[in-house]
Amino acid sequence: MPLSSKEPQDRRFALITGIMTRFNHSGDIISALRWALPQFLSALSAEAVSLFLHDHNTKSLQCIICLGPVDITGMEVPLGEGIVGRVFSSGQAEVVSNVQDDQSHFSHSDQNSGFTTKSLITAPVLMPEQSFGVIQVINRIALDNVSPRFDQTDLELLEGLANALALAFSHLELTKKAVNAQMLKRDLSEAADAQQLLMPAQQQQSEIAGQVIPARQISGDFFDYLYVDNWIAFCFVDVSGKGMAAGLMMAQCLTLFRYQARCGVGCIDIANTINNEWLEKTSGRFATMVIGWFNQNTGDLHLINCGHGHLIYWPETPQPVDAPILIPSHTTPIGVIAYADVDIWQGTLDHSASLYLFSDGISEAMVDETNVIEVQGVINLSRQHHDMTATERVDAIMRLVREGQLETHDDASMLVISRKPSQKRLYQC
Repeated sequence: MPLSSKEPQDRRFALITGIMTRFNHSGDIISALRWALPQFLSALSAEAVSLFLHDHNTKSLQCIICLGPVDITGMEVPLGEGIVGRVFSSGQAEVVSNVQDDQSHFSHSDQNSGFTTKSLITAPVLMPEQSFGVIQVINRIALDNVSPRFDQTDLELLEGLANALALAFSHLELTKKAVNAQMLKRDLSEAADAQQLLMPAQQQQSEIAGQVIPARQISGDFFDYLYVDNWIAFCFVDVSGKGMAAGLMMAQCLTLFRYQARCGVGCIDIANTINNEWLEKTSGRFATMVIGWFNQNTGDLHLINCGHGHLIYWPETPQPVDAPILIPSHTTPIGVIAYADVDIWQGTLDHSASLYLFSDGISEAMVDETNVIEVQGVINLSRQHHDMTATERVDAIMRLVREGQLETHDDASMLVISRKPSQKRLYQC
């Protein structure tokens, strides 16, 4: 009995929804396809059906599931070979009424299995942007009032079902991508939270404070400080690149810094240890880094600048015409070459003195469409906030970034060490 025009459409719709429903319930595409293949046999009154999917690794078409007298699951057909390979390459469905007359037919398959292929129809399973594989229906079952050979009507029906199958595959691909994207988004969010927890918490009255505003969820900028007796060990780092890779390198650098700082290791030795580790394991990634020690009792300060930009040092409360001391880099960034004969910078943070460390995300921020703030702009900002605590100074400048008055396209970070004017704290040894 011929199919009505509505019946094929109903079959196609039922095929799509059936595959998707079963895949969603089980998470197993093979199980969903095992349900679908009998629909093809029923629709076309055929003896066997096989689904071949494109394997990018082997560059072949592999039978992943079949239904019929002979199981050829696992059979591989090189691209372009056999009727299956020909249809996949051309993207055009075919009816082969007499298989024995087609030289492309894999006759040895019939010889090995004892199965006789008489006629078949083959249709590509494809979307405009992607070819998934080929579906092949074999041998019409002899029924009353039904032709013993496949014809154009059968071909059109198989094409419609193959298109439905391709649509289902496309939905599955999108679903997987959406799930992976959601998982990645969740992982990035959790990584960003973990990264924030690695940095020291702000203390309103502390002499040292910092902030990082990532350009993305994961920042390549970071700072750290910890108290060791009367000293504060601190570091300020800008890892090349952004994202997860930079964040992982940051975590490695942070671990090495903390371990050595707790042992009281000096600036140069810390820098050498981290540099040697990066030269051995980072595959070309580098970082600019400032490592220093600050004595809370005496105000003594010494540091090493490994490839970072200028640091701003105010020896005392600045006057309108005063200029700070700019501390340049002492050596190359971490991870470039081995260090030798590197000096440290020494000074004193006493009374109203202060030190500003900042990334190029700050110094290269735009104040308007054509002007960059540059180091001079950071100097001007630091001059305005000399009567504040370290935390207040960082808040005041970084607020400009958060509110868009300074527009940056990179990670923006700042670390400040300062003493309030006319105030010198005393600590017990």
